[in-house]
Amino acid sequence: MRSSSTKRSSRYSSKQKRKQRTPIVKPLLGVIFFILLGVGVVYGLNQWEYINVSLITVRGNDRVSDTDIQNLVSQKLDTTRWRVLEARALAFVPVSDLETEIEGKFPSVKEAKITRRPPDEVRVTLIEREPMLLQCADSCYIVSESGHVMAKSADSESNLPKLAEGGNLSLEKRVMSEREAMWLYTILFGMEHILELSPEKIEVEARFREQIQILHVFVQDGYYIKIDDATEVLHQMRVLRQVFEERLPAEDREDLTYVDIRIKDRIFYK
Repeated sequence: MRSSSTKRSSRYSSKQKRKQRTPIVKPLLGVIFFILLGVGVVYGLNQWEYINVSLITVRGNDRVSDTDIQNLVSQKLDTTRWRVLEARALAFVPVSDLETEIEGKFPSVKEAKITRRPPDEVRVTLIEREPMLLQCADSCYIVSESGHVMAKSADSESNLPKLAEGGNLSLEKRVMSEREAMWLYTILFGMEHILELSPEKIEVEARFREQIQILHVFVQDGYYIKIDDATEVLHQMRVLRQVFEERLPAEDREDLTYVDIRIKDRIFYK
């Protein structure tokens, strides 16, 4: 009796094992099928010319040419990525890589945005840096509002104020801190929009730990305005505008040497 019972239990357990193994085969075949189907779809999309990129448009650019951007994008699309992604199918455009490469290659580009527009267009939208001043060493470079060197320029080709300070300048390099750049941008904004003056040259009088502390901003009339990093720039420029209107009209500024606006609510001039 014991021997018969043992045989039956042995046959029962072997059947159970077969039942447990059998269901694995079908899901595995299903996974393989969908993998092959996916590869086929990818390959088919690559070979379908209707959705291959044939148009690259560029928007928002002023300093960077359409051709330079289009050539970079086209070269990137022609780069082989694995063996099944050799064509220019719109679905496989490497958007993130392209955006990073454009921002890295063109110093005047602050941000690049790539969008796919079916069936065959890649659109590149650029936000370019805003020119702030001209800084010259061996050559002259345009510095953006963020303090980055964004383009090479001859001194005669730019009407931007000139920072009279050299240094090791090169494209893409940041030549001043973010705080300094914002401070200078605020000064130049106030000169133009509050005082209605055109700054021509900026001289650094003093630095502390490589940070600009005191500036002389020269204007077309020949005098300069003295500012330090503690000056409430826009407030003091409004005070100076009131002084100009009440005490120093334009005709009385011909012999002016400087205006000091560093002390709040006080204006000193000579």
